[in-house]
Formats: sequence, structure tokens, C-alpha cells
Amino acid sequence: MTELIHNDVKLIGPLEQLHEKQEYLAGAKKAFPRFSVMKVLDQYYDENGMATILDISMHTPLGYVIVNYVEHTKVVDNKVVSTVAYYDPRKLAKSFDVLEGKDLLEDDNP
Repeated sequence: MTELIHNDVKLIGPLEQLHEKQEYLAGAKKAFPRFSVMKVLDQYYDENGMATILDISMHTPLGYVIVNYVEHTKVVDNKVVSTVAYYDPRKLAKSFDVLEGKDLLEDDNP
């Protein structure tokens, strides 16, 4: 499956940005074992890429967190060239202690 990923692929998300195929694959290898359930809610695609809407249940140091996640993947010449991830990073950031600043870590829903 790695042959479907362009060497200069980019992943852009709220908590990290990855550039080049090896970083992209290393990021996936690090993240996927933490996922307990990935529920695809909807998916849209055409010859240029796809958008996927998911609920991801993820194991964190503070327990399980459900992340509402939207991903747009751009495809050129049958290879993934970019992925942009959209999700609210506050619960993950708090669970992994990766962001500083009280405003970013406050939960909207007490």
C-alpha cells in the first residue's frame, strides 16, 4: 500500500504537520495502534481525491477519547499527495499534554 503514497506527501492537522513519505508512514504507524474503533460516517470522492467523515475512538494516557474527524485526501496520478485533517484537538492535546495555554485546553462542554 505504500506505493500509493507520493514521496513528497504532506499531512496537515491541528496538532502536527508531516512532510515526506517516511514521516507520513511513521506518523500512521504511531497513531493507528491507539485507535480502538474507526467508524466511517460518510465518504465523498472523485478522480482528484476524497473526503472522509469519521468518529475515531482513541486510547490516550487519560483513557478513551472519541474524536469527530474529517479528512480530505488529494490524489494525483493515483498517489496520495496530501491529507488535511480537521478535528478539535483540545481533548487529545489535554490527554497527551501537547499544547500549552488554558484557553486551548478548556472543554466547551463541562
